[in-house]
Amino acid sequence: MSEEIVSLLTSIGLNKYEAKAYIALLIRGIATASEISDLSGIPYTRVYDVLSSLESKGFIVSVPGRPMKFQALDPDIALRNLLELHKQKVLSELQVFERNAKKALETLSRLKPGSREYEKIICLRGKVSIMNFIRQLIRRASRNIIEIRTSSAPKIISKDMLNEIKKEEINISTITIGAKDENNQITLVIIDDIVVMYEPHENIPETMGEYDRAIIIQSKPLANILLYLVSTSQEKESNSS
Repeated sequence: MSEEIVSLLTSIGLNKYEAKAYIALLIRGIATASEISDLSGIPYTRVYDVLSSLESKGFIVSVPGRPMKFQALDPDIALRNLLELHKQKVLSELQVFERNAKKALETLSRLKPGSREYEKIICLRGKVSIMNFIRQLIRRASRNIIEIRTSSAPKIISKDMLNEIKKEEINISTITIGAKDENNQITLVIIDDIVVMYEPHENIPETMGEYDRAIIIQSKPLANILLYLVSTSQEKESNSS
């Protein structure tokens, strides 16, 4: 029995015995529990539990008779069944999480002493945390939302974020500078008097942005200087064209 196929099936949610039993049935077509035990090497004392689990996951069906026999479902049906089970499990876990998160938010909000200001300079790590913080800043924006990024840096202010703007008369602009350079990915976001310096780590996609970093600086002078430089640069480009 191919260990590679067993390993592949365990990677999608079957245990080793389930994988071996399903492969044995797929090859044999139909078999008794005793025959499956012999074919797969699963101890006979465990084989019925394994087959019952496979049946509940939608990989096999039982055939009534004496002795009872079992038959493998086609792989496309079996894998669709498993995918649907995973979807239902994830959806159920998400619903539980959302309920608990709502309760936690209500409880934690009562502990916060009124309106709390962040420190003048803070550091954030992780793409999800950074994006949620920027989204929060955008909701409160009253004057400017300016994104300045190097050519190779990903765009971080999405239309979805901008849809949350409360005020209509806000200066919104995106500026791209420099030539493409994968080693030079950085984005500055100016939201009123706050400057966000964001450094993505897109070269490590499997981390899901876990190592992305951002420095948030609350400084009106710094924001004004950057806005002045942006304005000057745009004027020069306009005059040269």
